[in-house]
Amino acid sequence: MTGLSKRPTSQADNNDWPVAAVLPVDKAVGMTSYDVLRVLKPVFPGVRLGHAGTLDPAASGLLLVCLGPATRLVSWFHTFPKTYIAEILFGVTTDTDDLDGTITGRQPVPADLATRLPSLYQQFAGVIRQTPPSVSAVKTGGRRAYALVRAGETPQLRERSVTIHALRQIEERDQRVVVEITCSSGTYIRSIARDLGQLAGCGACLSSLRRTSLGPFSARDALDISQPPGQWQVGGHLLPLESCLPEGRTIVVDEAESARLKHGVLPYALTPRLPAEMQGPVALVDGSEQLCAIIDGTAGKWEFVAVLTGAAGRSAR
Repeated sequence: MTGLSKRPTSQADNNDWPVAAVLPVDKAVGMTSYDVLRVLKPVFPGVRLGHAGTLDPAASGLLLVCLGPATRLVSWFHTFPKTYIAEILFGVTTDTDDLDGTITGRQPVPADLATRLPSLYQQFAGVIRQTPPSVSAVKTGGRRAYALVRAGETPQLRERSVTIHALRQIEERDQRVVVEITCSSGTYIRSIARDLGQLAGCGACLSSLRRTSLGPFSARDALDISQPPGQWQVGGHLLPLESCLPEGRTIVVDEAESARLKHGVLPYALTPRLPAEMQGPVALVDGSEQLCAIIDGTAGKWEFVAVLTGAAGRSAR
């Protein structure tokens, strides 16, 4: 897990879980993101669960499941760059911009497409403008776009800016190409497939999608829940929240500061060690690297996300 600090040395599957933790899960095709939470609930009875970065049922790959106080950082995890392996089918268009929808057109694929693709890819670099698919969760007029489509209406969706950090071709065969895309939150890979097809002059749609990473998290380290629950080794994948923050976002506190933190008080002496320009969550750990609290900062103002009471491992919030 590039960029993450060490994982727990051994978390046996005996419900001795960290209070605030993240579980990378490898979602199978056909499951919704909510399905993942549903099958995990019996494993973590009484623990609040949430996921960061929804995956469509047709997509597979990495889904971050947050436990307990970590659920308060779902929106922050969602902002991390994401990497996908996408297969794009040229010559076919659908009403959903993927093969889950109804085919709306077929066109011959230009014979010179392979030689033109490199220049077409260059138009998907850096900050670009894209229109979300009409069948998507984007809201317009207070309603989800997919709900408008189901009601027989045509949603009017606005273009928005997204960032494509990298796009490279992995494979080409027949009318399909496989590309790896690293992009910002809010990017629709279906829209990239649709727009690439329009530029090619033959139309295209997304034929398969797999998310391989989200920030420092990788699908290689995720729990495969396609296996029977009795075979899951949850403890080997579960990450205490403090180990999930990028390097430089952990501050060690002394014994007196630790005592105050466990009572929900941010020590005044700690303030100078929290630079005003630092934003986002910070883990506060004691000399034994035990998590005392997670705080979140915006414009120099810090608020508690989670306060841990110590060895008992119970959350005070």
